Amino acid sequence: TFTVSDNEGNTPPAKLSFTDSNGKKLDLFPNANADPKKLAVRYHAIYTLDGEGTITIPVGTWNIYASHGIEWSLDNTTMNIEEGGEYSWDAELVHEVDTTDWVSGDFHLHTLTHSGHGDSNMNERIISLIGENVEFAVATDHNHNTDYQPTINSLGANEHISAVVGNEVSSSYGHLNAFPLDANAKVVNQRLEAPELFAMIRAETNDAGVVPI
Repeated sequence: TFTVSDNEGNTPPAKLSFTDSNGKKLDLFPNANADPKKLAVRYHAIYTLDGEGTITIPVGTWNIYASHGIEWSLDNTTMNIEEGGEYSWDAELVHEVDTTDWVSGDFHLHTLTHSGHGDSNMNERIISLIGENVEFAVATDHNHNTDYQPTINSLGANEHISAVVGNEVSSSYGHLNAFPLDANAKVVNQRLEAPELFAMIRAETNDAGVVPI
């Protein structure tokens, strides 16, 4: 059982990472769908939307790290897990970097759901972004106008992240990320030559009322 807190007693979204006593990352969590509305689970790491949870880990000695992106401190502990044992860890993170008037963003994001590569479904993509303290997310699946907002709504995560519809237009002469776009618009034809393609992208309308980048 774990709780990740800040120095004011809040429990922010967080990531737990596990290595063995030699620092090696192993595949500890085969059940990726353990709690799909709260956790994103993969191999040696667990992202949690609310900083709390109860998980099962194999017998052994494990180094455990708690984090919340590059603005926050890191906490860690080492636990010797025995069969049938129950253990708890209260980690504490400190917001080390003052980012007033700044927003953390990622402008190149994929899902397995819509890009066919990577390994994140829609829930996992949002939970992992929030766990890393990414506050502004541009969806850029290949040749698909992906909208993260319905997933953010279903997770109740609007306080943590804002999303923009985008598209990694994947042409024979190169790939380019275009945003903001309309999730309901017809996807631009990536087979067009660059002058026509760029002109069509810049002519697309969107909720922000701006010319797409």
